[in-house]
Amino acid sequence: MSSYNIKEFGAQGNGTIKDTRAIQCALDTCTQNGGGTVLVPAGIYLCGTLYLHDNTTLHLDSGATIQGSPNLADYNPDDAYPQNAFCKEENWTGAHLLIALEAHHVALTGTGTIDGNSAAFLEPSRSGLPEFTIKDRRPGQMICFVECTHVTIRDVSLNRAPSWTLFLHGCEACSLSGIRIFNPRGTPTGDGLDIDCCRDVTVSNCIIRSSDDSITLRGNNARLKNSDRPCENVVISNCLLSSDTCGIRVGVGDGLIRNCQVDNCILTDCRTGIHMISSYAANFTGGDKKGCSIEHIAFSNLTITAKIPIWILSGESRTATIRDISFSHLRIFARMGGFIAGALPGLISDLHFTEINLDFAEPDLGLLPDDHITSNLREWDLLEARLPYGLYLLNLNRVSFHHFALRLATGPANPLIPIQTNACQAITFNHLSLETPSSISPEQAIQYRNGSSPKMTDSYLNDRPLI
Repeated sequence: MSSYNIKEFGAQGNGTIKDTRAIQCALDTCTQNGGGTVLVPAGIYLCGTLYLHDNTTLHLDSGATIQGSPNLADYNPDDAYPQNAFCKEENWTGAHLLIALEAHHVALTGTGTIDGNSAAFLEPSRSGLPEFTIKDRRPGQMICFVECTHVTIRDVSLNRAPSWTLFLHGCEACSLSGIRIFNPRGTPTGDGLDIDCCRDVTVSNCIIRSSDDSITLRGNNARLKNSDRPCENVVISNCLLSSDTCGIRVGVGDGLIRNCQVDNCILTDCRTGIHMISSYAANFTGGDKKGCSIEHIAFSNLTITAKIPIWILSGESRTATIRDISFSHLRIFARMGGFIAGALPGLISDLHFTEINLDFAEPDLGLLPDDHITSNLREWDLLEARLPYGLYLLNLNRVSFHHFALRLATGPANPLIPIQTNACQAITFNHLSLETPSSISPEQAIQYRNGSSPKMTDSYLNDRPLI
């Protein structure tokens, strides 16, 4: 395959003159000649929107940076293609720095950088906190691959996106490896990697430090030409993730997410380690009450350091289900309680926890009453709630815990409940170990309301049998 050096098409790479036209000419010529590689040598190339077409690899050499223009007029319009979206409420447009639209056999490679130049669209907040406010309007997802097949993204650095960083929507057969994403803390909606209605995707050996969700699995199929496409067969492995919000989020949309696996990853310094929701509250524009069903998802061999360890909620949906979710070999350090709740019985079922160590070394738990929780099952109402439980379960069916250890380091002045179940059916604890310095009885350690009593074998509270 042929190669095309963008310098030969007039690109300057001095960080001042806009090189959009020269780089796009190289990309178009490559595709027109049957495909090949477009080479970006060292330099800073100031650009508006670039389009990547069939059979083309955009390769960034070490020291090469494609930097987003500070002028929004240099980007594509909101109606550039039918699947495009924008969000007035979050003040991001449908503009992107790199677009691959319905392209096949496309790649982004090299050890260079794509820089969204977020400082041109955001400014530090006057609060003194590590957060930014939006100056006016800003581009949306920095890099978009939309209904593409055979996508490769390897080794590049993706930095300072004004909003989301890398968005795969309705794509198939994607391989992502060795990517480094840095989006400064406090960037509004500064996601790392969003995988939406994609099939057959592998993500490996990536380092993602984002302000919003590091990696999301989504089922928002409404705008796709192929609107029947679920998000399925996704494997995420050997990644380091850090986020102001969620390390891993699963949910969003009215479609289906299934057959996905997250393995051998470290999630650190996150608000929420693993977050799963079938539908958002009605007052949030990211979804509606139909919801996204989620099934056959496995999390294994993870180390998680987060304020909230695990948060699973059916939200406002009365039909979308969450089922067959497994967690195995997790080491979790948290400050606030885990929360798994269905708005109605039967919406969340068949959850399996095996070889889990959940450690609240510095807990930030409160005294929120159970009745308040059950009457306020909206994500935003409860997400930062200081629950008085290490783990709270509501309206669940068929949940098993095998070799589950929960350590709750609390003082006697604040006697907290390790586990609370409410209106749950078929809950099994096998080799449960609870450790707390508080003087609580076995009856207080696991409290249940309504529903059926948990089945318990070989379980202990501070080395005393829990029977």
